[in-house]
Amino acid sequence: TATAINCTLTGGAASGDCAEAYVSGTAVTLTATAASGSIFAGWSGDADCTDGTVTMNANTTCTATFATPLSGSTDPVLLVNGAGTGSGSVTATGMNCTLKGGAFSGDCSEAYASGTVVTLTATAASGSIFAGWSGAGCAGGTVSTVTMTVNTTCTAAFTLIHVLTITKSGMGDGTASGLPGEISCGSDCSDVYIHNTVVILTATPATGSIFSGWSGDAGGTTNPTGIFMDGNKAVQANFSWKQFALATSAASGGSVTPGGSYPYGSVVTLAAVPDAMSR
Repeated sequence: TATAINCTLTGGAASGDCAEAYVSGTAVTLTATAASGSIFAGWSGDADCTDGTVTMNANTTCTATFATPLSGSTDPVLLVNGAGTGSGSVTATGMNCTLKGGAFSGDCSEAYASGTVVTLTATAASGSIFAGWSGAGCAGGTVSTVTMTVNTTCTAAFTLIHVLTITKSGMGDGTASGLPGEISCGSDCSDVYIHNTVVILTATPATGSIFSGWSGDAGGTTNPTGIFMDGNKAVQANFSWKQFALATSAASGGSVTPGGSYPYGSVVTLAAVPDAMSR
């Protein structure tokens, strides 16, 4: 159900009022209620469906999956569902479930004798982190214990993560930092960020240097600047030496080595040359 929706699902077939038009930007909360003898297995479909709350910015199809206990079994069933942008797996006795982007595959349900304590272990895939459990009786860190007295659905959430790496380039010197996070480069030049985090990069030139711009996955000379973490990113902070003008002049009777523009810290040797009639 949802506002103006009351949809009945039987064996994969839908009946009743199962579609509705909403003003763009409306947040619609979908509520799935299992019939007697079934359990709700989770949402799938378009990307915004996995948590049951949909922001209507385009035509969207959400699929509610319901499961039934094993044929002939009266034992309570534990079902594992997924949520979030990341990937991982959940294992337990008799269960090995793969989760990706909120969708699940593999062996994700099992019937247990009433009173059995089931240990669920969540393992994040490379590039993801485990974000937590939801569902009645499902809690803890990567390891959760569930006491089976009724049909139970535990949802494991995984979140995509990306690495931001900063390097310094150019003849000058300075530091670069990223917030949020702990990048201070300098010494710590990379950090891990949750998918779609906006990181603010700030370059600070050292004495005698100037910041000359960003390159790599960031560009331009705006400082600070933001970078959107929708994948692994590598950024260069470019520094150059300040330039100083040296002007020379000589009185009549000779000349001095011409002046010019020199970088910070340069040692310039000046030569005074008398003309033929001077000394």
